[in-house]
Amino acid sequence: LIRNSLRCHFIITIPSLYSFFIHKIKPEKRFFLNLFYLLVNKMGKKLLVVGYGASGSNLVAMMAAKKQCDITILTATDYMEVPLSMTSVLAAGPEAHSKVLFPLLQEPGCQIIQGIAASVTDSSLTTTTGQVIPFDICVLATGQEIPTYMPDPVTEGSISTRKANIEALHDKIKAAKTIVISGGGPLGCETAADIQLRFRDKQVILVHPRDNILHTMHWGLPEFGTKTLQNMGVKLILNDKVTDYNSSNNTVTLASGKTVPSCDLYIPAHATGGGNCKFLPPHSQINGYAKVNKKTFLVNGFENVFAIGDCSTIDNIKLMMKVEEQASHMCKNIGKKLSGEPLAEYSPGFKGSVQGPGIVSLGHDHPDAVALGPDLGEGFMGWLVFVFLGWCGPPGGKKMAQVKSKFNASVTPKLGKGLSD
Repeated sequence: LIRNSLRCHFIITIPSLYSFFIHKIKPEKRFFLNLFYLLVNKMGKKLLVVGYGASGSNLVAMMAAKKQCDITILTATDYMEVPLSMTSVLAAGPEAHSKVLFPLLQEPGCQIIQGIAASVTDSSLTTTTGQVIPFDICVLATGQEIPTYMPDPVTEGSISTRKANIEALHDKIKAAKTIVISGGGPLGCETAADIQLRFRDKQVILVHPRDNILHTMHWGLPEFGTKTLQNMGVKLILNDKVTDYNSSNNTVTLASGKTVPSCDLYIPAHATGGGNCKFLPPHSQINGYAKVNKKTFLVNGFENVFAIGDCSTIDNIKLMMKVEEQASHMCKNIGKKLSGEPLAEYSPGFKGSVQGPGIVSLGHDHPDAVALGPDLGEGFMGWLVFVFLGWCGPPGGKKMAQVKSKFNASVTPKLGKGLSD
């Protein structure tokens, strides 16, 4: 209260006094006047972070440590979940799910509000309940809509509902004889492998519109992954995609006109609903993904609203390994925005890795698991990492699969503390 009162008191006098005195003081003696002005100018500055998953929690942790502004977090859920682990959780069940669910991380000096964004301007955000949250800078980190693998912000806001839904889906997996999964990316491939290895009596069918699964990876990994899944018993339908699922007669219809009858369970393993920024005006989004300046992360049409992670158009294909990198750059630009400096430009590391996932684990901690990777792009550094970190025998193996499984578990208490550990 005192800090905000001071800011209100100085809001007119400080800038004018600063402008008057700065020209009368020698350049070499301006340091303390500049420092005093910046400290007062930042008093009471408000940062709003919308979304508290991997990107949002990393950014909040970094900004809380800097103590540059007051931080408010708007999150749709009363819990946090490790998204990397959900592909194995579906097959493993409730006990495995409970290990990747935990309370919201409470960073010092941060306020947490549970709610869903309805609209945003350059100075405030309004929730679906009508609550108005003012800010000086807003960062959107709301992720994308991937049913099952990511919590539904509307229906799965409470941890009890989320646990019940995942348990119900696990029961359906156990009861099903034929399971169809659409999407041969990391989500679909890991889900198919985990279910097939744990339930050998089931027919798992993976539908993918390309010649090979994981088509964005390098070093022969797509071809190797395709053969590996087939050897595990997964039936692949390639160069085709699911266009409809009729739950009344359990029939999946494909783009080719073919059908898969007697499908007991259908799992879409891709972003079916777009991004979670549909509350932005039309000129600032594409199917719910925030249109951003890829160098500064500033959202199109705004001066004080930024976006990072899966909810933005920064990268066409998202990577968990990019989370900390983007959060760190956003943290830098928040400081520059507060100080009135030009925004810094983002340059992603391992640029080739933008085209694919780092490690795909087919089976995770199962004895017959196989990992694909590490894949950090097609450049020389990507090749070097692939050769030297693929110590389990490129292009992957059981040890690397277990490494990723352990990484998924270890990231749980550190989700907001940086993924580099």
